[in-house]
Amino acid sequence: MKLLISLFGWVPVLGNALKMAYISQRVKEAISNVQVSNDKANEQAEESAKYFEQLAKETYDEHIQPQIDELDIPDIVSGKLKEKSVSTISNALKDKYLKKTNG
Repeated sequence: MKLLISLFGWVPVLGNALKMAYISQRVKEAISNVQVSNDKANEQAEESAKYFEQLAKETYDEHIQPQIDELDIPDIVSGKLKEKSVSTISNALKDKYLKKTNG
């Protein structure tokens, strides 16, 4: 994927699409690296939701933001990308935790 970005990253529409697909891959990898605290996740629903949201933001800042900076993604795109990434990470962590406790 990095090769495609280096070859076609300068192309206005194609370049941004490739970069967003690459970031999507990084989000999936970041989700698999996050450790969920059972104590925090077992709190009441509202507190648990806040915990997962905070964990998602920290994961984004640690794993995804450096990739976005490296690829020079425009601010107008990176803002939406951040919202979607944090939401995806948060929802995936909730699903992962619920599967873990129900299984």
